[in-house]
Amino acid sequence: MPKITDTYANAYACCQQILIETGKFPTIDAIRTRIGVNSPNTINNAIKAWTQDFAEKQLDKQSRPDIPLTLLDSIEQIWKLASIEAAKNYAEKANALKIALAEMQSTLDQRLTALNQATQQLETLKLQNEQALNKITTLSTTNDQLTQEAKTNVEQITALKNQLISKDAQLIEQETKWQERQEQDQQWFARRLQEEKSFIEQNWREKNQRQHEAIQSLTLSEESLRQTCVSLSSDHKKVTEELKTLQKTVDKKRRGIIKNKRFPKTS
Repeated sequence: MPKITDTYANAYACCQQILIETGKFPTIDAIRTRIGVNSPNTINNAIKAWTQDFAEKQLDKQSRPDIPLTLLDSIEQIWKLASIEAAKNYAEKANALKIALAEMQSTLDQRLTALNQATQQLETLKLQNEQALNKITTLSTTNDQLTQEAKTNVEQITALKNQLISKDAQLIEQETKWQERQEQDQQWFARRLQEEKSFIEQNWREKNQRQHEAIQSLTLSEESLRQTCVSLSSDHKKVTEELKTLQKTVDKKRRGIIKNKRFPKTS
């Protein structure tokens, strides 16, 4: 059965009108002019269907000579009108279904597009999730390494602190020993200087005493006395110079000891 559309229904109805008005069978050109639609295939299908129906009705009329022709024409007109109305209703429903189908297809296309987009987003999220998991794994490994390095650093720092504490204790002990040794050396050197000074002074006093006794015990001439005085003066001068030199040495040693005490050497 041909697909019923508005063009088909109008072409089919127009066939009977052309036959009644012109007394001729309808043609594609005649129907196209009347309905204003250029659809040869649809019009041709409508003409074929109308012609077949017309022939069947004529045969039916001939096979029923007892039924009045007017009644048969009325029945035929009613049947035609019913057929045209049914065809229109069918066409309207078909168009409505076609529109609904198009809308459903559009909705389906939209949903398929949305599904494709969602699928792409899901794939993207899966990829991002895998990348995030890989990054988390890498960060976890890095964190473990850093934790181990931090632990090692703490152990090294603790060892260094212990070494520093031990070194400080050694330095304090060495400094204490050095200070004790310096004090002992200073005391010994001071005693030694004092002994040397006392020895020189004692020798000078004894020599001076001997010379004084010699002067008193001897009766010397003026020249001898003068020479003796000159000799005593020279000796006194030498002793004085020796005492000054010795005093400088003592002062120098003392300054060295004080300097070492202020700025102790580290071993």
